[in-house]
Amino acid sequence: MVEHRNAMHLAAAQARRLRTGRRSRVLQFASIGFDASVFDLLMAFGLGGALYLPDPADRESAPALLDFVRRRRITHATLPPALLQGHAIAPFAHRPTFLLGGEAPSPAWCTSCRGMRA
Repeated sequence: MVEHRNAMHLAAAQARRLRTGRRSRVLQFASIGFDASVFDLLMAFGLGGALYLPDPADRESAPALLDFVRRRRITHATLPPALLQGHAIAPFAHRPTFLLGGEAPSPAWCTSCRGMRA
């Protein structure tokens, strides 16, 4: 069980560490049935930001999802490294913050993203 105050502590920590706030545009990638979705919900709504839910077509591949991030100017996205591995990520004009979780990304992939804030 997670008490409400702990959820609010998480939202406050996200605001400090990840610089979330009312201008945040958060990608909801995890299924609402997955506990990780709470992280995205709090990141968006904890301080008045916006939550973006991609259409199924935008979730079909890494290039389609990254294009969604570009078009919608997503500021924060929590994604599994397996989705992005093998795909070079071109620099974004708006510098989104990608949070990776679920497994460790490969060192080679991390090297290919050098210079990006991840």
